[in-house]
Amino acid sequence: MFSKACSIVRNFTKPVVILIKYFDGTVSAGLGSYIILNEEGWVLTVSHLFNPFFLQLKHKDEIESYYKKIETDKSKDTTADEINYNPKWIDKFKIWFPDFPETKFEFKGEKNVDIALGKISNFNPARIKGYPVFRNPETLNQGTSVCKIGFPFHMLKAKYDEENDKFKFDEKNLHFTYFPIDGIVTRNIIPNIKNKNIKYLETSSPGLRGQSGGPIFDREGRICALQSHTIHYPLGFSPRLNKNGKIVEENQFLNVGVGVHVETILNYLKSKKVSFKIG
Repeated sequence: MFSKACSIVRNFTKPVVILIKYFDGTVSAGLGSYIILNEEGWVLTVSHLFNPFFLQLKHKDEIESYYKKIETDKSKDTTADEINYNPKWIDKFKIWFPDFPETKFEFKGEKNVDIALGKISNFNPARIKGYPVFRNPETLNQGTSVCKIGFPFHMLKAKYDEENDKFKFDEKNLHFTYFPIDGIVTRNIIPNIKNKNIKYLETSSPGLRGQSGGPIFDREGRICALQSHTIHYPLGFSPRLNKNGKIVEENQFLNVGVGVHVETILNYLKSKKVSFKIG
């Protein structure tokens, strides 16, 4: 059903790597997705991928206060709690676009919407075989078959090279494969009743880690939404199971995907004067 559509969206859907080094020296690496919008090199993704960057700015002040407190109280036997030590302060952050490392994000975000724009420097449009077409929002009805694609199920391993002040990877983990998952449109979600211009699209299948920022598309490969997050609805079923001689209850949930609705995306792109195609 979606084989042709997947071949279309793979042309402009790319991986993005999020790297974080914490104050205790541990490093985490995750994946998201983004789409290349047009021949000018504009790219679109979700803004929550940048949350660690803003946390890092906040943590920088807290780390400086921590060091000042240590210097002031170095003659005292103070505890970690007394000096407000947090091992998970974000010390270093990097967002990396493997296919286009020259991508620069001005972070043109939209308040209260999980969406962000960036641009590839010195973009060569010949590198992309096809660009996205957005679906007319007026034709996007409940029950429409949709699919989402991205880069889940990758276990990235990274470390931080203190001597050279940069993140390093195991090269074997840098081969990213696409993974689609289909479903139907279930509902429109308007999170802010006072601002009905902000709209999300709910789907019957969850968005997987690594698909955030990637497209939710129809059978023709037209963009219907931008995958944002997953909601877990409790079903009210709690079957009892015997696990190693102990009776436990297993709560059941329905996992649904939520994406920024195409109507909201198009209004956002218009406001930023970014060109797009609509079908």
